Amino acid sequence: MTRFNFRSLNVVAGILLTVGGCDTARMPTAYAVSDYQAVRMPSSGARMSASGSGTASKVIGPEGGKLNVGQYVLTFPAGALSQPTEIGMQSVAGYAGVDVSPHGLTFPAGHEPELSLSYKGADLLGIHVLAVGYVGEDGNLDEVLPSLVDLRDRSVSADLHHFSRYLTVGH
Repeated sequence: MTRFNFRSLNVVAGILLTVGGCDTARMPTAYAVSDYQAVRMPSSGARMSASGSGTASKVIGPEGGKLNVGQYVLTFPAGALSQPTEIGMQSVAGYAGVDVSPHGLTFPAGHEPELSLSYKGADLLGIHVLAVGYVGEDGNLDEVLPSLVDLRDRSVSADLHHFSRYLTVGH
């Protein structure tokens, strides 16, 4: 019986992306959560906002909107929020990730906000798969989300079902 190898699938997907000219790919998250590691960022301003603060907040209403911290972007579709809500986002020092608040805020199915995390400048040596990972209150990686990798922009994005801390993770 032939065994399916996801590492081979990722290599083939990368070749197809290069040959086919596509710049995005949804990669499988078939590895165990424990196989992933957080992607570290250099201490440069890659994760900081234009003002250098690394934090942002904004009131987002039912019509949707966008919140940025540097190259990290949180996009709300219409209907994600039922009333105007102050949303906060802070970069996570040393990692390609953000802490989004208020923690625990949830969204209706089909109206989840999309989080895009830039990994420009990150050391990806030995990493074959990238995804967005949810980090629980205990600081452990609890879930690897189905993610879209944009090779051209060097970012990874995922729909969020609730707010907490999210990091770019790799395997």
